[in-house]
Amino acid sequence: MIGFVILHYITSEYTIKTIDSILENIKEEKVIVVVDNASPNNSLDNIRKHYTNNEEIKYLKLPENVGFANGNNAGYQFIRENYTTEFITVLNNDVLLTQNNFYSLLEASYEKNHFGILGPDVFSMRDGKHQNPEALNNFTLADLEAKRKKIKLKLRLKFLIFLKWKLKKAKKVNYKAYEPTFDKRKVIQNDVILHGSIYVFSKDFILNEDECFYGETFMYMESYILYYIAKKKNYNVIYDPSIEVIHYEDVSTDISVKSKYKKAVFTLGCLLASTNSFIELMRQDELD
Repeated sequence: MIGFVILHYITSEYTIKTIDSILENIKEEKVIVVVDNASPNNSLDNIRKHYTNNEEIKYLKLPENVGFANGNNAGYQFIRENYTTEFITVLNNDVLLTQNNFYSLLEASYEKNHFGILGPDVFSMRDGKHQNPEALNNFTLADLEAKRKKIKLKLRLKFLIFLKWKLKKAKKVNYKAYEPTFDKRKVIQNDVILHGSIYVFSKDFILNEDECFYGETFMYMESYILYYIAKKKNYNVIYDPSIEVIHYEDVSTDISVKSKYKKAVFTLGCLLASTNSFIELMRQDELD
């Protein structure tokens, strides 16, 4: 059995596409948990109506927006507590499965690599790039402290961000410009930082971990913190390009200058908070 966690917020179009891709490609026993992160509209009701009477899909509506890590943790915990699964796949609501043997490929990879966490080949429909692995090396404590200083400086000079978006012309993304092409090398890489759009957790991880993500962040840095914790606990983290997905990112393409400015400032605030959390985690580990 395999579980899927999809974190949903406001826009139902791509959440439905993601669910459809799972239903089309996974014929094995499964459960799909849609976690609504306190959307301020009726989009979750629209999704429910679209899949009336489908018992494979469960819904969790959170009373408040708890961010990326804890929103996904809610879905992961629901599956872990109510089902016995070989794998739990946590994926963004704009990631689509493309292979009808997705599950058997996971089984084969686990048999060969005994991974705790796996990342597939992620093809971005926004820029045509392969997003995995995200990085080969993690931040050091010194790196994080330097990063924190840069973020604080940007926040102090945030009026420059407004000028940037005021002068920059709005640019729409043409997703049809790219035809998905996948990593032809098919070379598995071990001990790499995986892209945050999709993770597959195996039973090795599920049986031991109450949460899939570190719960002290709201958004950003999750992939680096996950890798840091995974290596500390000796989980095998791999990139396996035999498994392929496509990623439609930043699907809202017509955003006003004002909202782009707000998004940029919000992003910096979240990055600062997550960087602080990562620093505190590292410092605490030094004391233990």
